[in-house]
Amino acid sequence: MAEYTAEEHTNMIIVYGVAGENARAAARLYAERFPERERHPDHKIILRCIRRAQESGNLMLDRRNAGAPVQNRVNEEERILRAFEENS
Repeated sequence: MAEYTAEEHTNMIIVYGVAGENARAAARLYAERFPERERHPDHKIILRCIRRAQESGNLMLDRRNAGAPVQNRVNEEERILRAFEENS
């Protein structure tokens, strides 16, 4: 499945706001405003877009680290915490 473009994600956020932060209403409004588009997001896609923007500040999925082991990040965080504690 192809991903949504940055423009489509932006439009999702805009219609979510116009729809009073109601994802189901936003999905209907998106389909009304963009009838020429091949696909229309459902309420779950819109909520994921909103959550990603709120949590990461990004509209698009970050596929660069897809499948990367999470353990590497945990090890790095633990190393930083140990260094902090040793210097405290």
